[in-house]
Amino acid sequence: MSGRKCKSISFDLTETHERELLAHAQSQGKFSRYVKRLIAADRAKVVNTSSMPFEHLFEQRKDEPSS
Repeated sequence: MSGRKCKSISFDLTETHERELLAHAQSQGKFSRYVKRLIAADRAKVVNTSSMPFEHLFEQRKDEPSS
């Protein structure tokens, strides 16, 4: 046994938003490493986002540069 756990993520390619998310994630290099860094960043946040509306999680913060 390798001691590793593999989790899959599905993206609905008929939905523009999900297709764009996948394209962005794939452009970041190693997909698994990118997702792990996102999870680590999420854990480090002080703000609890679990009670925020879903759409609010995707709004750009005023202090972040636009891409």
